[in-house]
Amino acid sequence: MTDIDRRHFLKASGAAAATSFVSVDAHSQAKPIVNMQLGWILSGNQMGEVCAKALGYYEQEGIEMRFQAGGPNIDGVAVVAAGRFEVGQVSSSPSLMLAASQDIPVICFAAGAQEHPYAFFSLKKNPIREPKDLIGKKVGIQATGIILLRALLAKNKIPEKDVQIVTLGADMSRC
Repeated sequence: MTDIDRRHFLKASGAAAATSFVSVDAHSQAKPIVNMQLGWILSGNQMGEVCAKALGYYEQEGIEMRFQAGGPNIDGVAVVAAGRFEVGQVSSSPSLMLAASQDIPVICFAAGAQEHPYAFFSLKKNPIREPKDLIGKKVGIQATGIILLRALLAKNKIPEKDVQIVTLGADMSRC
């Protein structure tokens, strides 16, 4: 996406978010506030939104943009679905896939990457070169990534029972 396209997108999405999610009393002089619930702390994943704010694009559209930090105990999708904040940003699609599978009333309206950046890797001494090599193996994965592993297995017609799935967090000693 070029800088001009990104600028147009940010302005349009900010204006759409403000008009779609926020109502302002006709007599009020306050700008509509758009809160963006982050999946984690403010970082490089939000570079476009942060630059747009720093360059005054939201201000030009009459919007006050606020970033709400996420973290390990904050489900950004649930926060937006509950109506607490107007828009959210997550760094990975599994949260949205799970929301869709549970009929949670959110929609995905933009993606930063056209292909999912999730990667599986193995030890060189016992390599997994293709999905069928997962059969009989133990796979350590975060809870939010399990839906991606299940999709990979289903796409390759590998029964889930043929792979030992170990849910883990940052502690990889359980693998």
